[in-house]
Amino acid sequence: MLQRNGLMGRERRNSEKSGADIKEVPARNYTPLQFENSLGKLQCGSVTAPRKIIDQDVVAETGTNSGIPLSSEVLSQRKSRQILLHVESLYKVLLKLEDLANPLAIEAKQLLKEKKERERLMALERGQQVDEQNNLTAANGTDGEEETFHSLLEKLVSGLTPDGVLLVMSVRKGKILLKRIQAVLKDVPFRWILWCTILASLAVLPKRERDDPEELLSPLFAQFESHVKYSSIGELLPLLDTFLNSDKLFPLVSKCRFLLTTVLTLVDRMEHLHDALTPEVADRWKAFLRELSRAVSGVGVGPQKVLLKLDPDCKILGTLRNHFQRHPSLDLELKLLALVSVGDKK
Repeated sequence: MLQRNGLMGRERRNSEKSGADIKEVPARNYTPLQFENSLGKLQCGSVTAPRKIIDQDVVAETGTNSGIPLSSEVLSQRKSRQILLHVESLYKVLLKLEDLANPLAIEAKQLLKEKKERERLMALERGQQVDEQNNLTAANGTDGEEETFHSLLEKLVSGLTPDGVLLVMSVRKGKILLKRIQAVLKDVPFRWILWCTILASLAVLPKRERDDPEELLSPLFAQFESHVKYSSIGELLPLLDTFLNSDKLFPLVSKCRFLLTTVLTLVDRMEHLHDALTPEVADRWKAFLRELSRAVSGVGVGPQKVLLKLDPDCKILGTLRNHFQRHPSLDLELKLLALVSVGDKK
């Protein structure tokens, strides 16, 4: 008994001694884990409610309404997230449009439809009540209205407004997206409206995006060239008006490779259509060439950066020279071909 009391006494004294030696640790502010740089909303957890997800966008808006200014980094992240979400939504529609002409996708869709039909029949064999309770499918065996090319095209067009195209053109994935969209729209009249919108957006893009150091616009131009190759005069007129109605596009021809190749492609096509030009169209084309000559008047005088390299056997060179000789007073051959490097013949 005494031994036990002695032990208890020592334990009590040890606990009192250890309690006296404990130093208070200052409290630390908890920083919840955040998930940034994703396509979704910026969210974080909470210590007091770990299962509750806090929407940081709502918190940020609350801070804005309370008069607290947002940092430039937050605004930049929010804008980038908006652009990527817009590109992602267009990609979803584009993939469905591409699947409509993809034999493998069509076959997979048919197999899935047959599988669901077999499941429906098996459910009917077990009894109609089973089918109704589990909501397997409707009585007609369809899973709803199928999306057609025209319905998907309407969704795609709604996202390709001038502001929407400008957002798409400002990111890498967006330029690749536009090339694939124009490949799908090769027989759709809307493709010319989209080309006009793309050209107009180049005038307001940042210089780095317009200079295209990664050559992301080259595949897009290849699609443009294939459209113009078989175009009619009426289809080209909106493109001419896009240049004539803008005071920024012509001055950029000598600085932007995409615009230079676009102009040369138009000249090449108009040379092939020259005999079919009406007097009205011929006057509009001459106005286009005059504005082009005025905008590149300083080219060819001093050292000039070469924007395009062509093979000496390239057929377009002869076509361009023939057309420029129809308008000798404009000196377009000297001005524009100064931007083009022609390799030596082997």
